[in-house]
Amino acid sequence: MLNRLDYLLICPFSPLVNVRILQEKLARRDCSEMLFICFRIGLSILLALTAAFKLFDTATILGSGGLLASPLRLSVAVGFEVFAAVVISLAPPRVGHRFALLVFSSLACIAAWAWWTQTDCGCFGSRTPIGVPLFVDVVAIALLLACSHSASKRELSEKSAIRLRLFWLSMAALVGMLASGATLWRMEQLTHEVEMPAWFGDNMIGNQFPLLHDEKFAAVMPATGDAIVVMLRPDCEHCHEVAAGWGSSGIGRPDTLQVVSISVVDGRWTVMPNDVSPTPMGADDEFLISWEDKEDPFVSAPTLVAIHDRVVVGVATGNMASELIHEDEWIQKLFENDVD
Repeated sequence: MLNRLDYLLICPFSPLVNVRILQEKLARRDCSEMLFICFRIGLSILLALTAAFKLFDTATILGSGGLLASPLRLSVAVGFEVFAAVVISLAPPRVGHRFALLVFSSLACIAAWAWWTQTDCGCFGSRTPIGVPLFVDVVAIALLLACSHSASKRELSEKSAIRLRLFWLSMAALVGMLASGATLWRMEQLTHEVEMPAWFGDNMIGNQFPLLHDEKFAAVMPATGDAIVVMLRPDCEHCHEVAAGWGSSGIGRPDTLQVVSISVVDGRWTVMPNDVSPTPMGADDEFLISWEDKEDPFVSAPTLVAIHDRVVVGVATGNMASELIHEDEWIQKLFENDVD
């Protein structure tokens, strides 16, 4: 007789499992197959969690310059992981086992390449530790191989087997497409297309800062008063040095001075109103700026832009900018455009 507690624990995770099969398995105390079902549920939850991490960390991943720093790749990755989670949880044991082995083998190859090239794979969001995804995938593959005997056992035949498999496959595809669409929608909410700046550098002086065309950027810049825009690139060594020394270099900075940092990545710039970093920090007030079907403007990194009443009054770029912040009264020199 089926224990009610076992029934309540198993059925919510496997709604399409034949109850009669579960009754027979529990009656025989077939622990190996029960463990395999729980293992499949665990793999499905893992894939669903990684997809959720990517979905809610979209802005930071896109601005990281890593493997998934592309709207298309990121949306496909989220949709596929959700699709795979549904297939692994609902498919017949043998099909689910083979599909899970294929998925995690592919993910292991991608994680190994990312680890070898020191590329941010974004598997668990923007703060994915190097090597952890590869370790997780290898462990999952090893457990799947160990459970191959349980997965290959003969299943009870059903008259509606083909129709049932088409149903769960369609459900998996539908949920995956919805997840991919949700990711694209979130990226659309974070990104705002603006007028392309025609220039960046010393010729900005005397003109309104070009990114003020963007409504989101204009909202974080003071209408009057002073502000500094710090433009850094994730792959720039001097940019990381500027970010590391920013705290000590800000001694004597007026409290009224607004500082906005921009992580410059081709096609997408991540604006950080309260942080100075070459890579996105994952704060709630971060947002993206992008330009569609237009060439990305060149920005020498690092770049410091002094702004007074929304008009550029001083610019320092490259080595000049990285050396400037270590000088005395560097803020005053930047605003007076005296950085030689």
